[in-house]
Amino acid sequence: MYNFTTTPYDELTQADKKRYHKLQLKDQLAELQTIFKGALETKEKSKTLIKKYKNSTDQFSQDYINDLIQRETASMNNALMSLTGKATRALDKAKQAVEAGHAITDLDDVRLPNAIRIIQASGSGIKYETARRLVNEFTGDQTALTMLQDVFKGVGAKSDGGLDKQIYDPEVAFKNAKQAIDEHLISQDGSLNYVARQVAVIAKGEGCDFPEVFDPSEVDRAVRQGAGLVTE
Repeated sequence: MYNFTTTPYDELTQADKKRYHKLQLKDQLAELQTIFKGALETKEKSKTLIKKYKNSTDQFSQDYINDLIQRETASMNNALMSLTGKATRALDKAKQAVEAGHAITDLDDVRLPNAIRIIQASGSGIKYETARRLVNEFTGDQTALTMLQDVFKGVGAKSDGGLDKQIYDPEVAFKNAKQAIDEHLISQDGSLNYVARQVAVIAKGEGCDFPEVFDPSEVDRAVRQGAGLVTE
């Protein structure tokens, strides 16, 4: 394997170019995790301070308390706006990495033509376990998975080994993630877990890990609301 830090990109093999772009994606997913954690900390800190201000009527006048709350809310909104901008830029870079990786087909990878030959030889009656084994060889490689999907359809296969669960639409996924960031990250009442789930769709499709829960209290509130219990 090439050392990406010293080898010019044009001298990389197709396989290493794909790995290079996958590393770029992982860097941006890590950046998004840091940003989401920062947003949670910002919201929790602001919520705690505002609650403290509201409970200080024995120390300050209501007008002063309102002023403190207003200033804290403005500070929180500015911080969340900054984090939203950073998240959007990280998502854009992630999309660029994904698109670059998808544009590369590793012609030296004998696994793909071998898999295609097995599917074509097996025909419509290919066994689920055989199909699953072939498909799992290319987890996270949307280019290869899409090619295999066409081959499965071409032979009229009754089973694709769960391929349909591994393929996703990047355009739709990135659009949904961008919208979630714009609508939820910047809001005190927005759902960080919802944003994380949208990003996780992309990560899963690319064979990467991304946590779907950043705010455990959201889960607790949802459970309590479902049970008809009072929440703050």
